[in-house]
Amino acid sequence: MDRGWAAMLESARARTREIATMDFWYVTTIKVQFRDVDSMGHVNNAVYVSYLETARMEFYERVFGQDGFRRFPYILAEVRVRYLRPAHLKDLLDLGIRVSQVGRKSFKFEYVIKNHATGEVVCEAETTQVMYDYEAKVSREVPDEWRRRIESLGVTPNESLA
Repeated sequence: MDRGWAAMLESARARTREIATMDFWYVTTIKVQFRDVDSMGHVNNAVYVSYLETARMEFYERVFGQDGFRRFPYILAEVRVRYLRPAHLKDLLDLGIRVSQVGRKSFKFEYVIKNHATGEVVCEAETTQVMYDYEAKVSREVPDEWRRRIESLGVTPNESLA
């Protein structure tokens, strides 16, 4: 095996081990449904993005209340998913989510999805959200109230984000 490839593979494995042991502020459990599984017998790649959305909405409601999205609206700017192992029909999956970075107008969520029975990481993901004024159709700065609430959970804002 090429040394560069081996080093990259080991780095990815180390990152997976790191994520597997991380604490996430909010964890929800989803049971894989028949509609989630493709002809290959495992959860379709696109379904994981829906799982992320479920965790994101539940987290936001838990942290900011039922009107959180109305008070602090955002728009999804980017989704990155790394698939590590397949999940199958009726598997229970634990989805962990936390804010990993906060910038001037945007913030990132970091996710891990683990098989509930085995504890193995099925996938890891990251999304970038931009605070957004839907009436004016423009981005806006992360509100101080939002920032304070997230900081109370242990995130120190990283102003390097846009």
